[in-house]
Amino acid sequence: MTISGWILPGGKFAALDGLCHEEWLEANTDIHDNTGADVRQLALNRGYARARQYGGKLTIEVGVTFFRGAVRRAISRLLEDRAEDFDFVTVQLVNDRGLLVRSAAVQVFDAECPAAAALSVLEKVS
Repeated sequence: MTISGWILPGGKFAALDGLCHEEWLEANTDIHDNTGADVRQLALNRGYARARQYGGKLTIEVGVTFFRGAVRRAISRLLEDRAEDFDFVTVQLVNDRGLLVRSAAVQVFDAECPAAAALSVLEKVS
């Protein structure tokens, strides 16, 4: 089972249920833009975190100012609970314009303890 969805500002994970990330935002939030702005970036600027699994790689993207509290705890739970579902984890912290501020990646697939390996990415990116 793939892990793709949004972590809401309050810490709840919302799976995409077959939609792409932008379609999910349009259908489930008030984040819309008719000016051509990137709705993904608008969501990140409101405290949402994006999780996307492609094959064995999980990438989590979050606004650097929101990488704390409920969002960070939700990311931690996701990594710990589902560590055996992926081979690599990358966490990317972006600014309010979508530019990469910091990132870290870890290999999980051959770790003695996949959960500990997955969780280590949070310390590396901090």
